[in-house]
Amino acid sequence: MLSISIKTYENSFKESRDTFEDVYKKEDRSKLLRYLEATDSDVYSLATQLAFRLIIRFGELSALKWTDIDGDYIYLRHQRVERQEMNDDLTFEPRTVKTIEQMKGKQKKGKRKQFLTPQAKEILKKAKKLNPDGEYVFMPNGRQLNTCTFNRHLKSFCDNAGIEYHSSHKIRFTSASMLYDGTNLSLLSQLLGHTSTTMTLHYFRNILGDDEVKKLMQKLDDIS
Repeated sequence: MLSISIKTYENSFKESRDTFEDVYKKEDRSKLLRYLEATDSDVYSLATQLAFRLIIRFGELSALKWTDIDGDYIYLRHQRVERQEMNDDLTFEPRTVKTIEQMKGKQKKGKRKQFLTPQAKEILKKAKKLNPDGEYVFMPNGRQLNTCTFNRHLKSFCDNAGIEYHSSHKIRFTSASMLYDGTNLSLLSQLLGHTSTTMTLHYFRNILGDDEVKKLMQKLDDIS
């Protein structure tokens, strides 16, 4: 491999994108939730609302079962995974989808519980009316949530609410950033299902709007 020239590709690499603000701002999150609460609650709307009320991966959201709910808590112990095997002739088998009792990273910390707020409970109550007999909480057309379809609906919701769209994965980043207060890193790491606080630190983003940033910076002049 040392004999292969890479000069042709030296200038073809893209610069890494700044991801410090690639999440939902606090104001945009509020706008989106107000829009969703004011419109007819279909399964995608309810799933989006619950995603913003918890700190979970999309694979965990789509794998939520009614048996995972117990009183004030929801237990995260399943995830939906997609796999596609490559054959010896470099062709691929059809993509398969499974729900497994093994969390991301195969770590025990992945299995955890999260507190259900009154708003989260109300969302689940509405979801139960839509899907009273299904195994999973969210089952559009009798099937589990699909990442691509969910993101298409999420983008449509964002467009209608007049805010910038970010993928479903960024909802988790947004929630973690909102809850971090400088002293609860270990707790948030546990809620996120991380095995280290180093990974948790990677999730924190700027969720303040321009007005809030200006107000924060103004403190530098106010302190004498």
